[in-house]
Amino acid sequence: MRRGVTLADVAAEAGLSRSTASLVFRNDPVVSAKARRRVLNAAEALGYVYNRNAARLRTSATKTIGILTPGPTNPFFGGFVGALEHSLDGAGYTALLGNTSDSTARETELVRTFMEYRVDGALIVPAAGSPAEFGEVLSKLEIPHVILTRRLAAGSDYYVGSDDILGGRLAAAHLVDHGCRAVAYLGGPLEVFTHVDRSSGARRRLEESGTEFDSAWSGYCETSSAAGFDLARRLLRESPPPDGIICHSDAIALGVMRAFQDAGIAVGSDVRVVGFDDVPDARYWWSSLTTVRVEVDAIARAAVDMLLSLISGEGTGTQPVLVEPELIVRESCGCSIA
Repeated sequence: MRRGVTLADVAAEAGLSRSTASLVFRNDPVVSAKARRRVLNAAEALGYVYNRNAARLRTSATKTIGILTPGPTNPFFGGFVGALEHSLDGAGYTALLGNTSDSTARETELVRTFMEYRVDGALIVPAAGSPAEFGEVLSKLEIPHVILTRRLAAGSDYYVGSDDILGGRLAAAHLVDHGCRAVAYLGGPLEVFTHVDRSSGARRRLEESGTEFDSAWSGYCETSSAAGFDLARRLLRESPPPDGIICHSDAIALGVMRAFQDAGIAVGSDVRVVGFDDVPDARYWWSSLTTVRVEVDAIARAAVDMLLSLISGEGTGTQPVLVEPELIVRESCGCSIA
């Protein structure tokens, strides 16, 4: 019976040691590009397929990371997951994705599933309404993890996200500079701290300038264009909008602006609108959306760096990381762009 091709055969074909060949298939950065090409070319020539399941039995590391997000309803998370995967791929890790649909029960179930697959760590955007005990669940499971973009009520040293208080201030300051007499903070789920921080940052800046905060138009909704559209239509039946609106997300802003268009309200003059996130399509909307950019690439890099330091045992004493957002000025606030 003809025996299968082994890793030793590949190493011999490449003229390198078996340990070097093993490092290549484990994506270890210590191996030079030239040696990597020799091993991969030898593997292809011999028809060798690396058995990762067998490798996992020989080592404790699986080189997989669980990523937990609320799912695709909010377009922000599509780009964010892509940025996380890019950073993980550069470090030699593969992502295992899970969508909670903002269900706390599914969130706990997926974390346990990650453990069954023996992931080396997890990057977690908590579901809306995640209890303080969720952090304790993670600790008891002894899985290295970093909380992303939505902080937990109990707090966590292992957190990376945008500086949402600053983001709220940036949005409010821009509308104040436009001379808005009243400003609302519209949409988003009440039970996430992202909403709490962004709206509180905005309200503080409005108070400093003596600008009215319009509580009647500061309703809550899920983070989607459909929800923003429905909320704006309902509020329009009850009262006219303020002349400045900060939307919890770009997705919500799109729905809100469509509702205004249908009602004959001019975005950029009758009502000035600012979103949050700077999703790729925001610049192509009519009117193009002024928004607070959440720096997803910087957050992803910082989160992966923090998680890998925890996995290696070097992450003790880690402090939360807040990445500064940036105001991106377009047309929906009334500014003109070249």
